[in-house]
Amino acid sequence: MGAEAIATFVASAVAFITWSHQQRQRIVDSRFTSYKEKIEKIEDRINDMPLKYVLKVDLELQLEDMRSRLRDINDKLDQLLIKGTGSDRQG
Repeated sequence: MGAEAIATFVASAVAFITWSHQQRQRIVDSRFTSYKEKIEKIEDRINDMPLKYVLKVDLELQLEDMRSRLRDINDKLDQLLIKGTGSDRQG
């Protein structure tokens, strides 16, 4: 075997190894990108959860606050109606 044949063989082997490494690197990069996108989607969903969902305890507290306000409004309306019917009878 001549020196040219050995040089050609070495160059071909280096080229093949480089190509093979680049192919593997592309596969790893595409998988990494895929996993990164999945993680970002999950993070977005987790960040949106407080906007879309409420804890049962918080909901009950808010509903009780609304009930209390509605009772106050109802009591004030009752007082207005009672005062209004009382003044109608006098006049």
